[in-house]
Amino acid sequence: MKLIKCLFLMSVAISSNSVLSAPFEARSHNENHAWEDEVITGQVADSAPETRFLGFNIEEINGEPHLSATVAAPKGLQYLYFDIEASPVGLLAYNETFPRTHSQTTLKATIPLSEALEKVQHSDFIEISLISMDSTPGYRLNSLRYNRQALLELLESVTDNQDYSLVVQQPIDLKGNEYGLLDGVIKYCMNHDSIRCDYSYLNYPNFDKDGPLQFALPFKGEFTVNAYINELKFREDLISINKVLPTDFEVWLDNDLFGLGKDRSNAKAFLSNFFTLTHSKNAFTNQYQTKVQWEIPWQHATFQKGASYKRATHAIWSMNFAVQTNRYGSFQDATRQGISMSEYLNANIIENINFSALEGTDDSLLQLPPMSVEY
Repeated sequence: MKLIKCLFLMSVAISSNSVLSAPFEARSHNENHAWEDEVITGQVADSAPETRFLGFNIEEINGEPHLSATVAAPKGLQYLYFDIEASPVGLLAYNETFPRTHSQTTLKATIPLSEALEKVQHSDFIEISLISMDSTPGYRLNSLRYNRQALLELLESVTDNQDYSLVVQQPIDLKGNEYGLLDGVIKYCMNHDSIRCDYSYLNYPNFDKDGPLQFALPFKGEFTVNAYINELKFREDLISINKVLPTDFEVWLDNDLFGLGKDRSNAKAFLSNFFTLTHSKNAFTNQYQTKVQWEIPWQHATFQKGASYKRATHAIWSMNFAVQTNRYGSFQDATRQGISMSEYLNANIIENINFSALEGTDDSLLQLPPMSVEY
């Protein structure tokens, strides 16, 4: 398998890694492009464990490439079921019942790449459904609409023997182990600095020994997708929209979920300044292309809840992009095609693209090194 040339960070807390390689017959869904968080019966407490779709990857199983999809299952969860639909057919599905004492873990389902590619090529849209239950009465249903083009390009990067477009420059494995050899693990040190620490909170530009102690990490990278993205959507943009997670960087430290935007009073005002969208057209296909770039300097990349200052042997880190695409390109392009304002607005579609990193993915397409946080 041709592996990605990528400098991307992340990690996952894995105490079990369950795999299923069977497609699931799809159910019908309504066409509202929207993140749905619905309690089937009863009420879910504010402290209920949060599940998250962590993204897709390509892995080799018995020498053959497979598409994998991974979901985070927090501590305290009793049951989790997820299915992924490449409408009008099912793509992947999995379910698990957890013992009361289980630790935070991940669930993974796989399907041979050739089967996945055929289904995605003939699909109308990609939808992910998570059904979970904890100690409170009732089930929680989360539905997520995923960008079909981004998934298709991930699959085709293998069949076409091309590099995938994701490049991450911060954070990365900088120093390696005590012998100076890169070990594929990002070590974050909270209250000390040594040759083993890729990042130390003591070197944080805004470090104040008398101030609040909070996890902080720089982020910089880019990816390109063959679609016209006219806007990234943040939490404030999605108040009345379901099935879409807002653009944000998230990190699980132990069983607590933190977000750069999530923990701020105005996520959009903070995050939007750090992203750039650059548009072009593919010289061979004439398709619209959008390069999404981000750079959040360390001094600004603080997870502001005080509880973020904590140790985590396996920290889960992921990045969610809520992308609004339009098949007509820019509004100026659309007007030249005779498209009205109402037609253009109706062609806007909001969907997610997610990147995460998991332990044990050394042979995967997205070789995303894990991260550990220590005192």
